[in-house]
This record gives sequence, C-alpha cells and structure tokens, in this order.
Amino acid sequence: MPTLSAIIITKDEARRIRRCIESVQWADEIVVVDSGSTDETLEICREFTDKALVRTFDNFANQKNAALDHATGEWILSLDADEVISAELTREIRETIEKNVGDHSAFSVRRENYICGHPVRHVIRNDSQVKLLKRGACRYFRSVHEDLDVKGHIGMLASPLLHYNSDNLLEFVRKQDLYTSLEAKAKFEKGERFSLMKLLFSPPRTFWFRYVTIDGYKDGWMGFVIAVLMAYYVFQIHLKMLKRRNT
Repeated sequence: MPTLSAIIITKDEARRIRRCIESVQWADEIVVVDSGSTDETLEICREFTDKALVRTFDNFANQKNAALDHATGEWILSLDADEVISAELTREIRETIEKNVGDHSAFSVRRENYICGHPVRHVIRNDSQVKLLKRGACRYFRSVHEDLDVKGHIGMLASPLLHYNSDNLLEFVRKQDLYTSLEAKAKFEKGERFSLMKLLFSPPRTFWFRYVTIDGYKDGWMGFVIAVLMAYYVFQIHLKMLKRRNT
C-alpha cells in the first residue's frame, strides 16, 4: 500500500480542526502548518501528530507548499481545516492509490458545501478542487484561491468531500475581508488597476450569475444571501484596488 500524508493549513481553527483531523486519522502521516493561532488549534493538532509546525503567513500557496515540503508520503491529501473526508471518499482514495494509477499525478474531488449548517448546492456550483496529489509532481501557485501546477494527468474521484465553509454569516464575511485584501494586492502587483466600470457593474453581474444563471434561488433564502455576499466580495476587491491607487 503506498504511503499517504494528509496536509492541513490552519489559523485559529480550534472549533473545527478536530473534526477535520479525525477524518484523516487513517493516513500514514498528518502535517499541519499553522499561521500563528492564538486559540487551542495547535494543542489539538498535537494530540494527533508531532508534525504541527508554525510558519508566518504570507499567502495561501506558500503555506501549502511548506506543508508539501514537510510531507514524506508517496501521495498527499491536501485539506483545509473546514473540510472533512467522508467514509466513502476514504475508501475511494485508498483504493485509488493502491491501484497504482499510472500517469495520473493528481485527482480532483467534488466538494459538498455547507454554510450556517445549510447545504448549498446551486449558488456555489461545480465546486471541485485537486486534493489528492502525487508527491513531487505538484506545486501550488497564486497567492489567494491557490491553484496547482501539475506535471501529469488529473483524474476525478466520484465521492464528495464535505466542506463546512462557515458556521455563521459573520464568519463568512470575515473570511471575505481577508480574501478580498489578498486578491486586490495580487491584482495590483500584476499591473491591474482600479476601474470604475468594474466597480459599478461587476457586483450586479456576479449576483445575477449566482442567483439566476446557475439557479442560486433554488437554495432558498440562503442562496439569496450568499449571492449578495459574493457580489459584495467583488465590490470589495475593486474598492480596495481604488484605495491602493490612492496610497
């Protein structure tokens, strides 16, 4: 059986990290890279692994690459603290790596999203991420909403990963504040500048796409709220681009 390392990045995730780690206790190794938690996150992680490390946060890609660098398994299962591996996905992952999948260097997983305890199936649609990686064949890039450079083919697993995004709307908005700051910084560093047209028209276009085009209304009141917040997310990015122009 090929060895597998689970890697997790954390920051003040004491409320969720135990559920996440318990779902991957079957892994040969668990590596945690923490960004300087002020709660009990590290203490909880160290109940399960002696590879709970602290690294000053600069961006998400570098945090995950640091975790990759400390992992020793032939395969890597990359998780966030708000994600949980289901029993079905556990079986499929173990069967997949045991089969020696040839030229596949990574596998994507479909995420089932939950916000405030509600399943969100439409307003966030087609949410799949590369989560199972062959060590040495993948590297993260992009500072926010990190992506992977994969040397080889990417397969698709059938079983879902459970993503408990936020326990309440305030937490969802706080996450947005961090992500929009990083997104605005990344865009500015790439040479993109503030556009009044984008500030005015991108948010309503985002709302229409989330709520109407991909049937976000079928998620009920939560679909409406999330569509509004995702439109506000886009607004905040362009507003922070304006602030950068004026500094």
